Amino acid sequence: MIDYSKTPAHMGDEMRLYIEKGILPRSFLRAVLSNDFVEAVRQADYINTLRIYDWADFLYNQLPVVSWGSEEKMLAY
Repeated sequence: MIDYSKTPAHMGDEMRLYIEKGILPRSFLRAVLSNDFVEAVRQADYINTLRIYDWADFLYNQLPVVSWGSEEKMLAY
């Protein structure tokens, strides 16, 4: 079971929609899921900038490996 509380509160719903319904996220989460670090930092708001390590931890420990890591994997998921 994915623990969405590990993400910033304002991001949980968007992540849940991607994982559970396949709805592609907006720019910051797209960059995170595509493993595009520079774009993720560029698109991040203040809270996500502070929590960038938490995002890496969340991806690695919570999400199915087929759902992130490259743009191709994100789009296929």
